Amino acid sequence: MIGTSYTADTKEWQRIKKQLLRANKRPLQVGWFEGDIHSQATEAGPPIPLAQLASWLHGGTVNMRGASIPPRPFITEGFMVYLKNRPIFERSLKRLLPSVIAGAMSWEQLYSSLGDDMVELLQMVMDSWSYPANAPLTIALKGRDDPLDKTGELISKIKWRIGDRSFI
Repeated sequence: MIGTSYTADTKEWQRIKKQLLRANKRPLQVGWFEGDIHSQATEAGPPIPLAQLASWLHGGTVNMRGASIPPRPFITEGFMVYLKNRPIFERSLKRLLPSVIAGAMSWEQLYSSLGDDMVELLQMVMDSWSYPANAPLTIALKGRDDPLDKTGELISKIKWRIGDRSFI
């Protein structure tokens, strides 16, 4: 009887596993972050974080005068749907991921290559969002029917960062 034995070298798999676990702890985040305050809110009252304003627009709220502002789910029904259906991100990942796995590119470099495109996508979704339309009084005050944009500040201040999963 002939016997053979071998020893599996798992160093490469361990390195890849470490890379994937590291990426899982540091996600790419797109939106508004700590310290991003709406400039007009500070003139007329207490500071309002841009993330809070986006949340009110997304989920709907009641304003200080008691008027109902309807939900405009631009993230869940706009950005996320578009992101899932936009093949450019999938193609980019398929093209770049082997470099990350091989160690030729870091996760941070991968995120950097995707971050600006994701910001532009969210800006495009918000800029084109039209449902539900503004109320007639709001249109008269703003001079246009643009439900997610009053001054352009919320849309222009969208950023990306490499986050820390412990804060999600």
